[in-house]
Amino acid sequence: MLLHGDELYVGRVADPGYISVVDAKTFRLKTTIKNAGKWVTGIIYSTLTDRIYAANGAGEILVINPRSHKIEQRWTAGDGKAYLFLNMAEDAKTGRLFVTDDSKGKATLVFDERSGKVIKRIEGDALGIKFNAARNEIYISQRESKKVLQLDATTYAVKNSWSFTASPNSLLIGPDNSTLYVTLKQDFNKDSSTNAPDEIVRIALK
Repeated sequence: MLLHGDELYVGRVADPGYISVVDAKTFRLKTTIKNAGKWVTGIIYSTLTDRIYAANGAGEILVINPRSHKIEQRWTAGDGKAYLFLNMAEDAKTGRLFVTDDSKGKATLVFDERSGKVIKRIEGDALGIKFNAARNEIYISQRESKKVLQLDATTYAVKNSWSFTASPNSLLIGPDNSTLYVTLKQDFNKDSSTNAPDEIVRIALK
């Protein structure tokens, strides 16, 4: 879900997927963006291009005009491989879009926003992702590997990593830009119960 101006963009995990555009003041449906591919996952707004990006399970990034609510472009990795895109983060200064795949591709792809082409592939399972412009760093949660990575956003080198017994999920950068919050999800038992509650950890970035 994305709040942009007075509109809520709600992605639908369906096949075919679609995006509901809702008036954030009245909560009435304004329009529906159809043919959004299989399973709409992450949605963000780009301050660089003034477009909304929506990721889907078919390995596409939809480029949506927020005024016309039309899909203008569909970006793909272009390498013939299957992807299930999940979450995104943007470096508006350099025009890079970071996209995670925790299922099919097991990688983070870096798209050039000006061309829509992939310029870098970071191997490894990847779920949540955040870009910290103040520190020029990327943070990636690895649910399968049970790690959180801290990367240099220029070289993509891993500067630090943290391991957990539970599975890292969502990420949030604190207002001081020097604190990272991580939600940890417990594994499910066969009856869908867990042996412990989920947690939130706070990491002081160095």
